[in-house]
Amino acid sequence: MDTLFGCAHRRGAISLMALFTRQNCAVRRLSRVVATGALLAAMVACTPETPPREPPRIDRVIQRLGPGSFSDVPVPLHGPVAQIGDEARPVVRGPEEVLVAEVFSVIPKDGEALVDIELAPEVVGLPDSAFVLTIQELPFTQELATEVMAHIARENFALRRDQGWRLRRDADADHATLEVDHEGDQAVQMNLRLTALLGVPASLESKPFELAAGARLVLGYGLTGARETEDTKSVDFVATVTCTDVPARELLRTSIPLGARQASRWEDAEATFDEAASGCRLVLENEASDGQPLGAVWAVPQILASDSASAQDTNLILISLDTLRSDHLSGLGYGRDTSPIIDAQMIDKGTTFTDTSSTFPQTDVSHLSIFTGLYPSAQPKRGRVSPSDRLVMLAELLQRAGLETSAYTEDALVSGAFGFWFGFDQFTERSFAHADRGRPTIEDGIRYLEKNRDRRFFLFLHTYKTHDPYVPGPEYEALWSGEEAWRDGGPAPWIPEKHREILDRYDRTIREADALVGQLLAALDDLGLADRTFVVVTSDHGEAFGEHGIAGHGFTPHQEALDVPLIFRGPGVPANRRIETPVSIADLTPTLLDLLAVEPTAQSQGVSLAPALAGEPLPGDRPIFFSWLRPDASGFRRKNQKFHRTAQGSERFDLEADPFEWKPDRGEPARTAGEKLLGEHAAQARRLREELGPTETNAPSPPAIDKRLEKSLEALGYL
Repeated sequence: MDTLFGCAHRRGAISLMALFTRQNCAVRRLSRVVATGALLAAMVACTPETPPREPPRIDRVIQRLGPGSFSDVPVPLHGPVAQIGDEARPVVRGPEEVLVAEVFSVIPKDGEALVDIELAPEVVGLPDSAFVLTIQELPFTQELATEVMAHIARENFALRRDQGWRLRRDADADHATLEVDHEGDQAVQMNLRLTALLGVPASLESKPFELAAGARLVLGYGLTGARETEDTKSVDFVATVTCTDVPARELLRTSIPLGARQASRWEDAEATFDEAASGCRLVLENEASDGQPLGAVWAVPQILASDSASAQDTNLILISLDTLRSDHLSGLGYGRDTSPIIDAQMIDKGTTFTDTSSTFPQTDVSHLSIFTGLYPSAQPKRGRVSPSDRLVMLAELLQRAGLETSAYTEDALVSGAFGFWFGFDQFTERSFAHADRGRPTIEDGIRYLEKNRDRRFFLFLHTYKTHDPYVPGPEYEALWSGEEAWRDGGPAPWIPEKHREILDRYDRTIREADALVGQLLAALDDLGLADRTFVVVTSDHGEAFGEHGIAGHGFTPHQEALDVPLIFRGPGVPANRRIETPVSIADLTPTLLDLLAVEPTAQSQGVSLAPALAGEPLPGDRPIFFSWLRPDASGFRRKNQKFHRTAQGSERFDLEADPFEWKPDRGEPARTAGEKLLGEHAAQARRLREELGPTETNAPSPPAIDKRLEKSLEALGYL
């Protein structure tokens, strides 16, 4: 009987009386022995009814009180965004940037460059900390036309200089001398851009909004440009809500000392409203002890409501493993066991598109295709989004649908400075590091899941773990080493000898990335989120190891550089299914919008793959376009036919007869057919660029990168 009572207790403490009286499971009065046997049999034969589980409560973002909720002042189509520490958030009002001076072709002498500056009246009284200097150092001193230097300034990286320069002000308040230090003997000339940041208004009042009973108002606030110092000054933050027929309620009153550690991070606060209220206005105030709260910002407030989960409350996790070529996954036929967890937890449990092409073998351009559905030639500025561009990002569309949107990246080319933070409620950039790549990003993702398990979310995770330089963790260093590594089951034997060692290291980083993805998927299961979360694993481009005489990526359009994984798992996605029809990463945005029941965007050149997940066939003759880093380079796939074109000529490959692209057809018929289709694609791209580019009155400023981002770009080989 101990066993019986133990089972009964574990199944909900079912009493003996309940067992006797349950319909279809009654037993007659028998002797003690017979009764005991009958009861044990009943326990085996009858499954007790489990009380229905309460559906989880899900927090939905009902409204975001963005810049338009506080004033009618024109704001960029994207933004404004403010960064504090590693994290950026959209803000109600960002510091207004005023151009003070833009000077080209400045040649430093005796270790210093000097420029006379005229100060406009609105910046004369600003402290030095309100000014921002960006520099482009060009390694030559020959004189070029002003329009040429202006073009260089607009189209290339500019480094934000936080130290090594001064603004010497004369007694004449509207005149100053800009002094910029220059170290080294190399002869250079500089393009200099000096701007000033005007502080946000000390008080911001929203337009009227409604609050439902039980609604929560979430606030974020902080100081931009703050440093941990001995400064004793502070900034006060006060938030108040006033509603019709309801007494005013102070939500927040706090102070941030300028020299304190919290001055370099975002702070959060929230308030719950038990009763419904109408005609509500939110007042956000800040005041500094010295009267100049120049760096004070408020993140866009969110109004949340909680309700029972429904079938529509699916989440999305998009994982980008940078530089991962699909033919190096063991689940897709590779001879080495590089991806056992992705094989078992993603490929076996989901649907894989086995012939997925990047749009461009470089990180920024291809990721912008992922987030917009645009091929490179249609992007207004390749791999960049300016605040005034009229294209729309995937995260922005999901924000409008009520999802919480967060991203964790390892900066470099997927950084906020290039526009990738638009649409994310939180965009965190971890500085690039060699062996430590990947792990902090996945740990960030797991912490995010733990904190937001009761919210509907879109989480984007991006890591350079499998990107050159390939630095696996110490526990993976022994994999595929020694003379046996290239025998049975090794990589393709035609890889040149000089590239084999780095290919081994590449495979080791894949195995480590696989383990990291496994940690995230395990957390998803432990938190009970797997059944209502779509997980997508993909990459931006592949990597060459000398198959066509080139190593790395960016400069070749062959399959080793373009072929990437695309694996879906989640509610309704068929398990262990492989779809061989060629697709593009430009198809991701329309597919994800379709899966999440969000209205599609007309800008997308990709198509939704959701019908294929439901068992419908995809059009097999659709051209899949791509381009790469060569003058006038472009190409496309159509079924097994692949066409390349550059300024030097064109060629066609038959991937069925020649899967390694070693036998190009350069004949006239191949050229004529390919040129016609590429011409039609280019015409469509021109129309889209005109429609989606910046308005003429809001020309984008050149991207400015800080020292940390510069080091990341250098480490990855982009500078």
